[in-house]
Order: sequence, then structure tokens, then C-alpha cells
Amino acid sequence: MSFNRLVVLPVPDEFKAELNFAARVFVGSDEPLRSSLLVEGVLGGQAIDGLAVESFGESLSGVVKALPQNGDNLKLAVDGDDLTDTGLTVELVADDPIV
Repeated sequence: MSFNRLVVLPVPDEFKAELNFAARVFVGSDEPLRSSLLVEGVLGGQAIDGLAVESFGESLSGVVKALPQNGDNLKLAVDGDDLTDTGLTVELVADDPIV
């Protein structure tokens, strides 16, 4: 299974306390993902909470409690396998989604 893109959308400061997370994380796939896929993720050393397949099976989404830093790498474990580095990293872009 291959993943081809990482997008991190920061939560505006005024909503962070209410939502209890700092950013949403989206991970795109090169192939369709089945909805029953069991996946765990780590981004820059922190767990991605609620990581699940999106409705059209083209990506994963979840949330992180702290905003990732530039260069943080994404590791995923699929269906009980060990965490594997995807080769995807966070690239900070001021005032835009982090891609």
C-alpha cells in the first residue's frame, strides 16, 4: 500500500480548546482503501487520533493534539503491521494548509 500526500490543516486558535485538537491530518493513497482497514499513525512522534478511511476510500483522516513541526515524518501501521515510514513529511506554509 502506497501513500502519496500529507495535508495538515491547523485548527484556528479560538476553537482549539473546544475541539481538544490542534490540527486535522489527511493522508492520500495511490489505491482505493477499504473502509474496514485498521490503521494507526504517528506524525512527528505524536499519535494521530481517530485515524480512519474517508468516505470515498481515497484517503485517511485523523487529528493531532499539537501542531506538527516542519520536517515531521509520517509513519503508518496498516492491519496490525509494524509502523512504517511513509516518506511523507510536514512542510510548513505560512497562512496556508501544511502540505
